[in-house]
Amino acid sequence: MNRSPAVRHDINNPEGSRSLRVFLRQSAIHQDLCAWFVFLSALDVMLTWIVLHWGGSELNSLANWIIDRWDILGLVAFKFGIVTLVICMIHVIARLSKPAARHLAEWAVALATIPVVLALVQLAYRCWLSISAV
Repeated sequence: MNRSPAVRHDINNPEGSRSLRVFLRQSAIHQDLCAWFVFLSALDVMLTWIVLHWGGSELNSLANWIIDRWDILGLVAFKFGIVTLVICMIHVIARLSKPAARHLAEWAVALATIPVVLALVQLAYRCWLSISAV
């Protein structure tokens, strides 16, 4: 391969700023927000399973298609693929701009909250219907 000395230097130098090893060894950026994002995403999957088990429906058409095609395991794989992608994006963007990465993390948490709230509302409505039917 024909690489310039600067590129060869970065690849062979674990202390280089562009080294993959250095990038992977860096501490996590915005750990609190990323933890909330993972938690809310896991809660979304669990509540989705409960809603479907109790006879409710998935409101997200893409998630509904995935559930129809690959069942709940497909939804878990899809959801945590998205979670992995977003967290990787947060860490890559943080190298360029920490405020931008924080905004992305905040938006990820905010957007992950929406399906959780909707599932809780759907479950509360089902519970209210079953109680009022008695």
